[in-house]
Amino acid sequence: MVLAIRCRLHEITQPYTVYLSISLLGVLGLWAIVFYFFMLQEVKETVDDGLTNYKMFIVHRAQGDSSMLNSEAFGDKNYSIKEIAAEQAVQVLDTYKDTLIYQERLEQHAPVRLLTTAFLANEKYYELKIISAVINKADLIRKLF
Repeated sequence: MVLAIRCRLHEITQPYTVYLSISLLGVLGLWAIVFYFFMLQEVKETVDDGLTNYKMFIVHRAQGDSSMLNSEAFGDKNYSIKEIAAEQAVQVLDTYKDTLIYQERLEQHAPVRLLTTAFLANEKYYELKIISAVINKADLIRKLF
């Protein structure tokens, strides 16, 4: 009698268990996708904050040290500065974008976050570009999954 009740109970609950398992798998998959995009956004915001802080530091130093104003190539620094016309400087807004930069040491392109802005120093206008390394999305996906 007890065995018959157990078998009947198993027959009744088995389809619900399958539906519950599939639903749970779907919810977890959706959560993982949402978590991934929120995490990427948070990383970008943190990198942008760091670029903004670095911009303020460079502009402050450049106003006191005119030798910094002659660095048009990134070289071993994470920034480049070049003189621009006043009309062009007025149109420049702080812009952040993801891009690739060729790294000669590694002989490959690397993803970076680029901040482009303009500032005034010694009564001349300059364009400042600052780069910061970012997480490679393919590596992130590989490590998460």
